[in-house]
Amino acid sequence: MRHTSVTVLLVLAGCPAPTVAPLECTVTEHDFASIRFDDVHATPGGTVYAAGPRGLSVRTPDGTWGVDLAAPPGISRVAGHGEDVWIASDAGVFRLDGGAWVDTAAPVGGTLVVRGPSDVRLVFVFPPPPDVAGPLPIHVRQWDGAAWSPSETHVIGGHARAFDSLPDGRLVALASNALWVEGEAGWEGLPTGFGTPWGVSAAPDGTLLAFGDGVALGDASGLAPSDPGVSGVEVWVDGLARGADDLWLLGRSSAFDGSRPSIVAHWDGAGWSVVPHDATVALSAIAALDDGVVVVGGIAGRAAALGDASGLSAEIDTAAPDRLELLAVDDVTGEALGASPFVSATASGDDWQTHPLRELDGYLSEVAVSDGRIAAGLLRGQLVVADESGTRRSEAPDGMSVNHLCGASGTLFALGSVPSQEPRGLVERGAGWEPLDLSGLPRGAFAASCWADTPERLWIGLATEQGGAVALWDGEGTSVVASLPVVPGWMARQSDGRLWMLGAEPGQVPGGCSFDGRFATFEPQIPRGTRALHIAGDGTRFAAVFDPDSDEPPTIRSREPGATAWSVVATSIGPLRTLAGHGDDVWALLDSGDRAWSRTCR
Repeated sequence: MRHTSVTVLLVLAGCPAPTVAPLECTVTEHDFASIRFDDVHATPGGTVYAAGPRGLSVRTPDGTWGVDLAAPPGISRVAGHGEDVWIASDAGVFRLDGGAWVDTAAPVGGTLVVRGPSDVRLVFVFPPPPDVAGPLPIHVRQWDGAAWSPSETHVIGGHARAFDSLPDGRLVALASNALWVEGEAGWEGLPTGFGTPWGVSAAPDGTLLAFGDGVALGDASGLAPSDPGVSGVEVWVDGLARGADDLWLLGRSSAFDGSRPSIVAHWDGAGWSVVPHDATVALSAIAALDDGVVVVGGIAGRAAALGDASGLSAEIDTAAPDRLELLAVDDVTGEALGASPFVSATASGDDWQTHPLRELDGYLSEVAVSDGRIAAGLLRGQLVVADESGTRRSEAPDGMSVNHLCGASGTLFALGSVPSQEPRGLVERGAGWEPLDLSGLPRGAFAASCWADTPERLWIGLATEQGGAVALWDGEGTSVVASLPVVPGWMARQSDGRLWMLGAEPGQVPGGCSFDGRFATFEPQIPRGTRALHIAGDGTRFAAVFDPDSDEPPTIRSREPGATAWSVVATSIGPLRTLAGHGDDVWALLDSGDRAWSRTCR
C-alpha cells in the first residue's frame, strides 16, 4: 500500500530551517467506534444504548446520537432494567453508575442476564473435553449488589445457547432439543419444534418467545410452534417478548448475510404481520421503548430504526466502513481513503463519507489512490481498479502476490513477487495492467515498499541479500541507486524534496533514512517503533508509533519546529494501523481502525 505520510526534517546539515507562518490547527476524532450494532437496550426514560465489538453509541431522548468513548471496547451484550444499565465486554462486566462505567470484577465470557436490580446473572457454558459427550453443564454467578457470587452449576438436558429469566427469577435456557426451564425439582424441557436455536425472550407477564430456524410461543408450562408465514427467512436472529399480544422477531435469509434487508415481524395475539421499515442494513437486535421498539444492526454498516407495529423509520442507515484498516491519500486531490475488507470511505477536511467502491468478494490487503482512481489488492493475487468508468477485477499474472500499491497523477503501480521469489511490477494507466521492466533488480531482491513521484518515476524499497536498497524505475528500466542501513518497509517524499524511508521492522532499529537522489542519510531523531511519518506545512512532524517490545500503547506523536522531544497527541486502545498526510492535513486510524483521528491545519 502507498502510504503518503512522511516526516521531513527541515534542518539539514548546514542548512537553517526556513521561517514558516504558524497555522491554526484542529484535532477531531471521527466516529467509527460503533460502526456495527450487535445489541441494544432502551431505558424507560427513552435513552437507547446500541453496542457492538467496537464501542457504544447512545441516543438521548431528544433523538441525538453520540458515542460513549468512556465505554470499554469489545461489547457483546448490553442489558438492563429500568435506568439500571449493564454491558458485558472483552474487558469484563460493567455497570453504569452515576454516568460512569464501573468494573464489577466479573470473569470474562459469560452471557449477561438482567431482569431487575436484584436479578443480574452471568451464565457460562464451557467447551467440553474431547472425551466427554452429552449435555454441558451451565455455571451461574449472581450479582448481590457488591460482588459476584461463587459459581453455581446446573445440568440441563441439552447444549444451551441462549438464556433469559422469568419474572419469578427462574432461569430459562434454549438448547437444540428444547427450551429448559429452571424448577425446584430440576430443569424441565419444553419442546420447541425446531432444530437450530438462536435466542429466547421472556415477557413481564411470563410469555416466552423462542426462535432460531423456527419459532415457538407459550409460557413455562409449555410451548407451541408458530409460523410467522414469511418467505425468505432462514433464521430469526433476535426477538422481543413484551406480552402475550406483543411479540417481535428479526429475520434474515442467513445469519451472517448483511447484503439483504432484514424482515421484522410482529405478533398481536391473533396472528403475525410483517412490519415495514426502511433500514437497508441487516438488523441484529431489538429492544422495547415505552411507545414502540428500537431495532439496530449492521455487518458492513450500521442501522437504527424506531417505531411501532405500523412501521419503523431508520434514523441511522449507512453502509459505513467496518473496521477501517488501510489508509492512503490521493496525491492529486488530497482526499484520504480509508478501506476495509467490505467497503471504503473518503475524507476531505473534517468529514468522512462512504465511498461507492462496491463490495468485493475477497479480503483487501493493500490500497492506493491517485486522481480519484483506486487500486486495491486482494489476497490470492487479485487486483481491482475503481474509477469513474466502474470497478474492474483481474488476476495478477504468473501467480504474483500483490504486496504494495502506489500511484501518481492517476497512474497506478503494483509490486510483488511470483512463486519463484522473483520481483514483479505492474502499471495501470486506464487500459489494464501492464508489466514493468524490473530486470535491473538484483537476483533474489524483494520489493518492500514503493513511492511514485510521476507516472514515469517509481521508487522501490528493496530487501536484498546484502540488506536494504532503493531502486528507481525511470519509465524504461530499473536500477539500484543506493544501499541503505535498513530495509525500507515504508517510503514517501516530502516538501524538502527528500525521500524518507522507515525500516521494515520499526521496533528493532530506531530512526529512519532520508534520500536526496544521490546520498542516503541516517535520521536518528525518529522515535523507535515508528510506522509512518508526516510533516505539516508549519514544520510540525507527526509519527505513528508502535513498538511491540514496549509496554507503551500505540500512539500518534508530534514534534514542533525547534522542539527536542516528541509529544503524544493521541493514543490508540487497539492496534494503530497507520498514519497518512497531504500538505497540512493528517489522518490516522486508531483502535483497530474504528475511530479516525485527524488534524486539519489552515
